[in-house]
Amino acid sequence: MYSEYKVMSKLNLPHKAPVRFAQEVIYKELDKDIAVVSVKFDSLPSLAMIVEAAAQSSAAFGGNDKKMGFLVSLKNIKLLEELKSLDYYVEIFAQHQLAGLSYFNFKVFIKEEKEKVLANGTFIIALL
Repeated sequence: MYSEYKVMSKLNLPHKAPVRFAQEVIYKELDKDIAVVSVKFDSLPSLAMIVEAAAQSSAAFGGNDKKMGFLVSLKNIKLLEELKSLDYYVEIFAQHQLAGLSYFNFKVFIKEEKEKVLANGTFIIALL
């Protein structure tokens, strides 16, 4: 599906190191509400770090909007494989929006094995 991995855009995030994990949008298809974001960690990530990286990746749908988003809910978060790398890709799917709440599904994989999902789940971001 993602035949070429090229940097499409940087993410507009207020996060700074060491908690800024999401780096760049490498694929985006707005008509299907899908984006792939490269994420990088300074140490082997925990499941909490993976979830935060996915939440940061939702900024791929924000454009230059300066609204603040807060992670307010998690559902069916699963670590499916042991994480052994510092670099991953997050595929994020914008399910729907309702009254300032945005619902997203995500899955985490490494570039070479995009069919092998390492973690996945659903979360909600509240925009202020």
